[in-house]
Amino acid sequence: MTTDFVARLERGLYGVAMPEQLIQYRQHERQQIGPGAKSVFEKVRRAREEGAKGAGPYNCTTQGFQDVRERLLQVAGKGLSYRRTIYVIIEEKIAHCAQRAAAHSTRGTAKFSKVFSEVVTGRYVRFSDSWRSVVRTLCF
Repeated sequence: MTTDFVARLERGLYGVAMPEQLIQYRQHERQQIGPGAKSVFEKVRRAREEGAKGAGPYNCTTQGFQDVRERLLQVAGKGLSYRRTIYVIIEEKIAHCAQRAAAHSTRGTAKFSKVFSEVVTGRYVRFSDSWRSVVRTLCF
């Protein structure tokens, strides 16, 4: 380990450098740089495109967070430890992505049930775009 990395760990700045991108860039309404606001038509068109991909993107995201979990566990096995809350958050994100993938793979009341269970847990608010994501999952 480099001295800088050890110093950061001692100050409580946890992290593990990884060569590949594991998350996607997220855009939001109050973004100060980047593309401007999209029209309702553009949002619906994009939601349909994403919906046409089915569960694929959610399966990829689920796998990405499973990889993060495995890497953190490997590093923990080498003596580095992280707060338990970090593992809990990763597990919840994995569960949320897996449930959204399952919802995209089903129809009717089964789909509604999967989405509703995620609404009840609060994970749509915590890990997705809240009610907009609920509508996208149910409608597209």
